[in-house]
Amino acid sequence: MAQQVEEHKRLVERWMDADFQAKPIRMDEFIDHLRRQVSIVREEDPTLADYHLHDIKLLFQKQGVILQIDFRK
Repeated sequence: MAQQVEEHKRLVERWMDADFQAKPIRMDEFIDHLRRQVSIVREEDPTLADYHLHDIKLLFQKQGVILQIDFRK
């Protein structure tokens, strides 16, 4: 008998826009940018429709900032 495993967590990594990182930003602009990035990820992957946003982490690299967007069911 085949066993079906349901995925409860999805982690998406996305580079933050370089032009956005190069200037000082206000917190409301930063939060708005994060919301737009989550929307873009959802548009690119419609299978995320059943998941809710759980967390966003920032990974600071020499090349830029990576957003780790954590979706959960």
